Amino acid sequence: MGFFDDINKKTNEMMEVSRINTAISDSRKKIAALYNSLGETYYAEKGGTPDAALADLCAQIAAEMSKIEENQARINQLKNIQVCPQCGNQSSRNLRFCGKCGYNFPATETPAAEEETAMKFCGNCGAKIPSSTAFCPQCGTKQQ
Repeated sequence: MGFFDDINKKTNEMMEVSRINTAISDSRKKIAALYNSLGETYYAEKGGTPDAALADLCAQIAAEMSKIEENQARINQLKNIQVCPQCGNQSSRNLRFCGKCGYNFPATETPAAEEETAMKFCGNCGAKIPSSTAFCPQCGTKQQ
C-alpha cells in the first residue's frame, strides 16, 4: 500500500502546484491589465503634457497612433470607404450623406476618368492593371 500512497500523495501535490501556478498566472494577467489601464488613463489625462520621465513614451504612443490613423485612412481609400466625422459610421465614398446620422459629406472630385486612362492590359493574361505596374498582380508577368 505504501507505493500507492506515495503515488496518490505526489498526484495531489502536482494538482495543488498546478492550481497555484494557475492562480499566479491569473494574478499576473490581472496586473498586466491594470498596468495597461493605468497607462491608458495616464495618457488620456496627461498625454499632451506628460511628466518629464514619461514624455518620450507619450511621444512614441502619439507617433504610433498617427501611423494607425494613416494606415486606416489608406485602407479606407483602398476599400472606397469614408468615415462620418459626426458619428463614425463607415459608408461608400459614392454616398453623399451618412446613412446613420444624415451628415452631408463634402463634394469630392471623382478621378474615375483619370484612372481609366491610366490603365493598361497585361500582355500575358489580359488583366486590367494600372499603367505604372511593373509586374501583373494576376499572373506575375513582367510588364513593358
